[in-house]
Amino acid sequence: MQDRTSGNFLHQQVTPVIDLTDPQAVWTDLIKCEQTHTINLRQSASQKHHISLRDMPLLQRITNPAQVPLVLHLDLHAKKQTAAASIHIEGPINHVDLSWQGGDYLHQRSLKTDYKQLLVVPFTVLDNPNVAAQLQQLCERSLVIIYQANSRASS
Repeated sequence: MQDRTSGNFLHQQVTPVIDLTDPQAVWTDLIKCEQTHTINLRQSASQKHHISLRDMPLLQRITNPAQVPLVLHLDLHAKKQTAAASIHIEGPINHVDLSWQGGDYLHQRSLKTDYKQLLVVPFTVLDNPNVAAQLQQLCERSLVIIYQANSRASS
């Protein structure tokens, strides 16, 4: 669904891969797309594309063939703490903020160029060989964010 502000709102999509192809869009909100593991940003209207994600426990990758600078807002409260819990995002990445059970983080670009890649990894899976391979494959100008979720259940 697109609104008057040239954004798209996707709620409870049941597909494993979501392709964002709207050439008019400047923002996309994805909520409760619980089966989605990949998002592909194929087209965008603006110099920056805002992507907000919430309740996407299986998300592992965001590709950016359109090469549009991303402004990312990630809510990781529903993210599972498993070996597949890391999220690899292709840039350029201009800004990222994220929150999880027990914490939050904000990172604005401090240099004149955007980051080329972002890897978001829960602390509990750092010793996993798949995560080690992802870390080795990162290019120059990549950002890695390691977070530790609160393991206590909220009351």
